[in-house]
Amino acid sequence: MIKIRFNDIFLIPLILLFFPAFCVWILVKPIVIYYITAICAFIIAFVFFNGFLSSKLKLLYNLSALKNYKNFALWCILSGIILVIFSDYNIKVFLYYIITLLLICYTFTYLLPGLMYDEKSYNIKFFIKLLTVIYYIIFVIALLEFFGKTFNISYLTWFSQFLGNQNLYKLNYIEVERVRSIFAEPGWLGGFIFINMPIIYGIILSKYRTFKNVYIDSFIKITMIPLMWFTIIVEQSAIWLVFNLILTIIYFRRNIADIIKRYFLIVIFAGIILCGIVSSIFLLKNNFNIGLYERIFLFFQNITNFDDLVTTNHSLGCRLVSYLLSIKVGLKHWLLGVGLGNLQFIIPQYYSDSALPYVSELQYNFMKDYMIGRMHYNSAIPYEFFAELGVIGLGLFYWFIFKTIKILNSVKDSFDEIENDFLNGLYISLIALPVIIFYDIPVAYYYIWFMLGLSNLFLLKKQFLNVNNKEQQE
Repeated sequence: MIKIRFNDIFLIPLILLFFPAFCVWILVKPIVIYYITAICAFIIAFVFFNGFLSSKLKLLYNLSALKNYKNFALWCILSGIILVIFSDYNIKVFLYYIITLLLICYTFTYLLPGLMYDEKSYNIKFFIKLLTVIYYIIFVIALLEFFGKTFNISYLTWFSQFLGNQNLYKLNYIEVERVRSIFAEPGWLGGFIFINMPIIYGIILSKYRTFKNVYIDSFIKITMIPLMWFTIIVEQSAIWLVFNLILTIIYFRRNIADIIKRYFLIVIFAGIILCGIVSSIFLLKNNFNIGLYERIFLFFQNITNFDDLVTTNHSLGCRLVSYLLSIKVGLKHWLLGVGLGNLQFIIPQYYSDSALPYVSELQYNFMKDYMIGRMHYNSAIPYEFFAELGVIGLGLFYWFIFKTIKILNSVKDSFDEIENDFLNGLYISLIALPVIIFYDIPVAYYYIWFMLGLSNLFLLKKQFLNVNNKEQQE
């Protein structure tokens, strides 16, 4: 007879968390498979393992920044109730987004790693192995997709088509050139790599083994980083290429400083050559086809003229105009906001009344609003939370992130070997979170909370070590 442990019921949701575009249609809405399995797992945990669930939640509350997250969650609910009573915030919208966003996407995802942790079964090394395998699979799917699209081999793109579609009934939705792996859009892939890059560096460059088999461990460590950077390049997102380069420089800042000290003249000479090449491409851009990365040059060329900036680059323009509209809504409703998930119903009127430049992508979404009653816009968490939750909700969110980083920093010196390398990578990832949440990337809604939840693994391990030391002393 197979005995199911408390930790086991969260394993499937944990794996499906890394397939954020994997959806099925229920009634008239595409529902993320992860949401469904997460709900089922928590119901099972509550019904059959209530004692374990309660004790684990109590422990997490005492050790981590969960108490700070609680304040953020309570504000989402309290401000929403006030808005339902005294404004036009629809109660159905309120309940829908409290359940899907606040409860499942935010709360469940944040709690998931901590609830799974058990030193005897699912310890930190288990998570390191699991994440390493997941990262590798994502990059391999991207590699297959690239060759499938390049050489017109349809079966090589099957995984990407199946796992990267929000609507499984429309498998023909796939970009012609850009690689997106398991995500709905290529930009999601670039953002995912950005969040996880420091952790990947920490795991792969560690002198300690991730896998017991020396050949598997060596193969993955040799090929993972080249695969990751190949994926970044073929994903063809200029902004994420720049962000990932900057994050890499930050991660290797000490190594780079040592190289500069040792080979100062060579570095200066190489820098001059690189600047010359970039300048030449910029000057000759009219005669040189640089494809998608022309966005970088268009950005710097039109940076002093906002109207030209948003009209020459529709993707960037749509984002900038969306951010400005969100800020405009937030300034008008600065205390309570307009309610979690409600901005999409409010923003069309602000767009129609604004004097902002015409942006074709946003205008198309604006026209669709008349058919579906809400408008798709480019969201970024600070602007969205400011508009939907007001300055208090936004402040509570940032305070939660700050406390998480601070608490994690307090236990940094308690670990060694690969756990220490993983923790150092996670620490940089958490510090880098403010960068990604200021840019439009929907996948951040999943992984910001998961990355914050990963920090709880080290707090639980520290508690486990403290208990063992106390028992030995007694």
